[in-house]
Amino acid sequence: MSTSSLPSELQAQLERALRYAPKAAPTLERIVARHAAASSDEQRARAERDLRTALGILGNPQRDSRLKLALGIGLPVLMFGALGASLVLEHRTEELIARGVPTTARVDRMEEGNCWITAKRERCLELTVKVYPQGGAAYSAKLTQAIEGHWLPRVQPGAWLVVAVSKEDPSKVAVDQGAFSVAPPAPVPEP
Repeated sequence: MSTSSLPSELQAQLERALRYAPKAAPTLERIVARHAAASSDEQRARAERDLRTALGILGNPQRDSRLKLALGIGLPVLMFGALGASLVLEHRTEELIARGVPTTARVDRMEEGNCWITAKRERCLELTVKVYPQGGAAYSAKLTQAIEGHWLPRVQPGAWLVVAVSKEDPSKVAVDQGAFSVAPPAPVPEP
């Protein structure tokens, strides 16, 4: 196949494509032969357009390898980042439950939450609760947490439960699922 009549940039693309996709050689050879046999500039231009189209369909091996490299690095980094963020949030929730003040609360609203990752049998929920601290005024707080499926009846609106409230920031609240193994707390009478 004589490529001397092709522009140099098209010759280089053709050589790369033949190394990258040798099975395309018969099709590319027919287009190059048509270019070499062209008797007018219009026929040569049409053959060059056809060759560029064919080369574009085959792809650019350098671009494709960069894309594969980016996907090969980017996807695992994204996955590990999401997993890491989920583990950090889970650790913070566990720490809040361990160090927080157990407090009675009533679920006022339950909606689908936005958690990064949940286990197969968990549901991510956004709960609006009314917290009744001992010796303090009741207040509303929101929390987003993954709740195990078998405990979902315990977090329905109107349900009473035990939450852990941060000593430093009372707006930080977490559901203590460990407290679900005992009866719910008694309702707190409204003043």
